[in-house]
Amino acid sequence: MAVINALNNQTGYDYETRVSQGLGFTNDKTVAQLPIPDSIPDSVLKPLLSPNAPFVRADWGVKAPKPKTFYAPRQFRLTARFQF
Repeated sequence: MAVINALNNQTGYDYETRVSQGLGFTNDKTVAQLPIPDSIPDSVLKPLLSPNAPFVRADWGVKAPKPKTFYAPRQFRLTARFQF
């Protein structure tokens, strides 16, 4: 008989908020991004994001929030019994 303990990480919770954690718009492709909502028109975004350069909406995104904390890992006990 063999007993194996297996752990798995649970999903995160307590996500960052855009105001307090410095989230906002970015054109850095190494950062996880969400598309800018279509409800914000280009005429509002251009002065904020690229006032002196041509504005291309596809180059920009909203930084994706990340969980600040995670639940403790769950523990599973797997048992295998071989009988001959």
